[in-house]
Amino acid sequence: MKKTIEISDLVKVESSNINMVGFNDGTTYVKFNNGTIYSYPDTSREEFEALASAKSVGSHFSKTYRNKDEYLKLEESLVLVKDTKLQDAVKVLTEALVKDPGYRMGWQANIAMAFKDEYERELVPEDADLTDNVRASIHKIANTAADNFLNVLCRDVQ
Repeated sequence: MKKTIEISDLVKVESSNINMVGFNDGTTYVKFNNGTIYSYPDTSREEFEALASAKSVGSHFSKTYRNKDEYLKLEESLVLVKDTKLQDAVKVLTEALVKDPGYRMGWQANIAMAFKDEYERELVPEDADLTDNVRASIHKIANTAADNFLNVLCRDVQ
């Protein structure tokens, strides 16, 4: 059985040769589509983020990692470790949303307004004179979308 390396940042990428890239404690990990994994120590988070977000991950890898002197071919597999601080914060939030209807209503209203504002900014011409019926429809859709989002967010809370 293969040993595993726990990675806090592991990203699936679009590339013809690279499957995913990861970063943990100053080391960048690259998993190729053939399953081979290499580690590149002494790399910065910025270097990793540039690789993970590159327009062409393969080209970026070739330019910045392929010729590094220090690298290791690994026999282990990579496992994503979830950020427990974030999980804890989401748990506290979702429990409060379920427990307190007024608190949930405030969140729903804010989410709905953000949707409504963005919709109108992007899709409604500035000089448009929306009828009350159209405004009411946008408002209803925004509230339904916000309610659906909160239902999905809170679905696992007992």
